[in-house]
Amino acid sequence: MIEDSFTIELKVSGREDNYLVSLDSRIATLSNNTIITIKKAPFTINMIELDSESFLTTLRKKLLWGEDNRN
Repeated sequence: MIEDSFTIELKVSGREDNYLVSLDSRIATLSNNTIITIKKAPFTINMIELDSESFLTTLRKKLLWGEDNRN
């Protein structure tokens, strides 16, 4: 488990000058050795959870988990 107070830093280095990162359905090109910092936001949001749907049910539908009957 990762505590809310932790800060996570990601750094990708490789042979290429740039690489792609996809966050929140947005894609950006970053230079090699760029550091991405992930931390808890200083604000909160209210969310609605419906009794008939759960996060995992929605995720399964969007990712089509279990839809391929070939196996």
